[in-house]
Amino acid sequence: MGCSDCPRTSAGLRAGPATGQMSAMNPLDSQFQFVLEADRLKSVLRQSTLCDGSRRENSAEHSWHLALMAVVFGQYAPPGTDLGKV
Repeated sequence: MGCSDCPRTSAGLRAGPATGQMSAMNPLDSQFQFVLEADRLKSVLRQSTLCDGSRRENSAEHSWHLALMAVVFGQYAPPGTDLGKV
């Protein structure tokens, strides 16, 4: 089953098995949904190119680099900065 076949919606709800009614997702389903949505960022191309100029960067790469920089340079952030939200 591919990602496009998942019965979940972006609102954190999914269709019930027989009735088609929407029910709240449990935490594990929500976490999987988040990871699947983050995976879709690989297909979103940004205007910027890689440092070597070989191709355009995708949004997943951009997000990963920003998260990495937040961890590496977190010691220089103002006191009280929540690096989990950067």
